[in-house]
Amino acid sequence: MEKYLGKIRIDGKMTISDPCYEPGIWSALEVKVAPGWYKCFADVKDMGAWGTRICSLSAIREDYADDVESLDWTSPCSVGVDSGQMGIYDTDYFKENQPDDEWENPDSWYRRVCALTYDEEGKRFEADIIDGLGCVSSSGYGDGNYDVITYVTNDYIVGAKVVFIEDYEEE
Repeated sequence: MEKYLGKIRIDGKMTISDPCYEPGIWSALEVKVAPGWYKCFADVKDMGAWGTRICSLSAIREDYADDVESLDWTSPCSVGVDSGQMGIYDTDYFKENQPDDEWENPDSWYRRVCALTYDEEGKRFEADIIDGLGCVSSSGYGDGNYDVITYVTNDYIVGAKVVFIEDYEEE
């Protein structure tokens, strides 16, 4: 089931990264995108014994979000996850909040992200918007490398999707 999370503002550059990474690290992807409001979605599925999981996280510019099938997409590249979480952010916003050395501080940016991706029982299947400038989620089955595809129209990137669990993995 695709769950609509809300909208975020991207001002021309998007960062796709585990929130524990600093900007510029090899597994934090930064891409130029068409500026504007992006609708964010998490594909949530019951994975049997694994429970409910986030299978993908996406942000699509709002004027294309209802017609994603008409867009071209790029070959996947990959991003890494070490904290069991992933986010799609406005790049300036991500840079302003990293590095966040106050991981033990419950009011720190990183801890606020963690609060959005974990439920009260510590299960990782949550997703949400943070500060109107990023969407965050748990990452499928946890740490690893995940494919990212970007959606393109008229030579502009207008969206991105991080795939944590492929459809065929349900079986």
